[in-house]
Amino acid sequence: MAIVFDGSASVLRSTNFGASRPSAFSVSLACKVDSSFDATRVGLMANLGNSADYPNDAGDLLMYFGHPDSAHRYRPAVNDSGAVYNAPSTGGSSTKGVWRICTTTYTAGALKYFEDGSQIGSTLSVTIAASAPSDWYLTLGQRYGGSEKLKCMQAFIGYWDAELTAEEVAALGKGFSPRLIRPQSLKFFLPGLRDANAVVGAVGTATSLAYSDDN
Repeated sequence: MAIVFDGSASVLRSTNFGASRPSAFSVSLACKVDSSFDATRVGLMANLGNSADYPNDAGDLLMYFGHPDSAHRYRPAVNDSGAVYNAPSTGGSSTKGVWRICTTTYTAGALKYFEDGSQIGSTLSVTIAASAPSDWYLTLGQRYGGSEKLKCMQAFIGYWDAELTAEEVAALGKGFSPRLIRPQSLKFFLPGLRDANAVVGAVGTATSLAYSDDN
């Protein structure tokens, strides 16, 4: 029971959250990267950010699996200003073909990455200095605009306009539904169980998706 992204034509994106960027945010999703994906090319699990093309990002969060630069592989990166992206020094697991719950949290001065509820490496000290965006979306399996695609399956996708605590992320890692975690700050939740219907927030684009009983 998961959404299948084919790494080519698949598109899944929320509706516009508005012309602003929250001062803190978190994204969590269960992801299984296809065993055929080449991790030396750019592939994104998720992109939280504006619709402007690179290098006109405005504080975007990119959750990478693949990247030509090994220093950006298997970890998130956040746009600071201009074309500058900052990523933690330690990446997560490179293993493909297995399910992992991948969670990123950000607040000023602290970017953290977790897999299955445990923090990977140390907290990166970074504060977004980019100007406020004109719009704000969550895009799954690729970057907004259709580049940097990832062949994978995803489910239990959540976005909060707050930094989740380590205890809340640990609960996600144990399989608790995102809907039960900080519900007052949850802006988007899509279970992905044989459909692309959000139960919190709304889907704006859902194209060329397939579904699997794998979960």
